[in-house]
Parts: sequence; structure tokens; C-alpha cells
Amino acid sequence: MVEKVSAPSLDDEFMTTADVSKAIRVPTGTLRWWRNAGVGPKSFKIVGSVRYRRADVDRWLKEQYEMQVGS
Repeated sequence: MVEKVSAPSLDDEFMTTADVSKAIRVPTGTLRWWRNAGVGPKSFKIVGSVRYRRADVDRWLKEQYEMQVGS
């Protein structure tokens, strides 16, 4: 099932690479590698600064969990 994702809005909670790194306990370099490989949580840039929406990070974590243990 493909879930539609809306465009970012001011109501979203935005996270930096360091925020996501701390939240999911992986090095920032790993997040950068995942971003470049297209396998990590969705991200986007605001004038060159990478940001993640908390909802996208939560969705990605749920997908990773379900792939490992089933739904």
C-alpha cells in the first residue's frame, strides 16, 4: 500500500540531521549515506539545510520495523 505524503507545512515538526541521529541513535554520517543512497527517511533541503519531518521519520521507522518483524 502506497501512502500519499503531503508537502511540508508550517504545522509540521521539522528535525535536523543531528536531531534524527539522536532520536534513532545512528551516526549523522550514516544518515547522510542513507540520504544519498535513497534508503533513509524522507528529507528535503531549505536553502541547503537538510530537514526531516517528524511524521516522515516515524513512518520510515514503522516501515523498517514491519519489514523486520512483519505487520
